Amino acid sequence: MVFEPSHSRGHQRKFSVRLGGDRRIVEADETFWGNAYEKPQGARGYAHKMKVVTLVERDGPARSFVVGNVDAETVSSILEEQVHQETVLNTDEAAYYKKVGKKFAAHESVNHAASEYARGTMSTNRVEGFISLLKRGLIGMYHKVGTQHLSLYCAEFDFRWNTRTFKDTERMAAIITRFAGVRVKYGGQRQRAIAMNYNYAL
Repeated sequence: MVFEPSHSRGHQRKFSVRLGGDRRIVEADETFWGNAYEKPQGARGYAHKMKVVTLVERDGPARSFVVGNVDAETVSSILEEQVHQETVLNTDEAAYYKKVGKKFAAHESVNHAASEYARGTMSTNRVEGFISLLKRGLIGMYHKVGTQHLSLYCAEFDFRWNTRTFKDTERMAAIITRFAGVRVKYGGQRQRAIAMNYNYAL
């Protein structure tokens, strides 16, 4: 499956293990960042924004994907590819989660429009927390991120999240071992290797 727009297919990320399973909870949400192109005069909505779909396993890893559109087809492709069917899916009330949600052990949603943010153990607080960290990091450290590099930055923040319990020395060791035998250069195949080697699941 290709989850990312044509300009960033070189950063497509692959994982050998699906999230969830055994009725573990996986939270899904989407966010918008910067401008993929100049907003047309009088236009409404988020079509001109860069778009990211993030999955966070409860007490587990995060995975983020830059996408061309946030719609039922795109979200379904990501969830079916990345999440085990025996998973409890937690989302907000967005319509594009409803059909694909039926393919999992359970699908629970909160209604943000009604100011509902949690119901028992059901919430999207963790994935929203991750997205908050991602956007604060992009704003605070990098300030401006172009469409051609957004996947790499998302991979970095996934890695930060997935190694959040590591000591600094352990995290550095994890980075070094991931790049064994890779000569990193800017552009082309080498740049793609950066995103691929950031993939780190607990």
